[in-house]
Amino acid sequence: MKFCYADESGHWGEITVIVGIVVDAMRMNRTKDDWEALLTDLDQISDRRVFEIKGRELYRGNAYWREWDGGERSALISNIIQWMVDRKHSITFGAVSKARLADAHSRETIDGFEDAKEWTIAAFHLLLSIQKRYQGEQKNKGNTLFIFDDVSERGGLLDLVDSPPPVTHGFYGLKKKQRPLDQVIDVPYFADSRHVGLIQVADLFAYILHLYAE
Repeated sequence: MKFCYADESGHWGEITVIVGIVVDAMRMNRTKDDWEALLTDLDQISDRRVFEIKGRELYRGNAYWREWDGGERSALISNIIQWMVDRKHSITFGAVSKARLADAHSRETIDGFEDAKEWTIAAFHLLLSIQKRYQGEQKNKGNTLFIFDDVSERGGLLDLVDSPPPVTHGFYGLKKKQRPLDQVIDVPYFADSRHVGLIQVADLFAYILHLYAE
């Protein structure tokens, strides 16, 4: 079993990026302990001004991070990336150009996606990617529980998961007797990133990929 913690970046710009941090359940406890220890250290260093890490603020040196120079912030980001590598976690992402999506909507209608916004499409792409990657694993090891940062657009994603449009079946090669999205446990859940450390990690990676995409 796996967990996928997801957050987005770029709602203010041209490209929306959603990143999912994929963690094997067997490594979950140590990962949570590591992140909580980092936040505890930062909380003490900052005189209780850092209770969660926001990727955009850290990268740009906003809010509390103005007190850290560029080299110090870069070192912290590098340490977080290296920690991800050392813990053997994986990353998946979906990205949508707002202009290209608007153009696509103006030219054609795709069943199931008639009113879908960029966040919904990027998030659903995340689920499809995980489905394709892990559906071949034995003994339900590819089954994945998704936890997203809480957003107002969650209803659109839940509708797609409840009734996946047939046009998406080819993405992962749905077989005749296979249930659509059979690697997705239940439905995606949503939580406040302040209470879920790996959503904060996803936010940092999403911001970095958003900068690259822009």
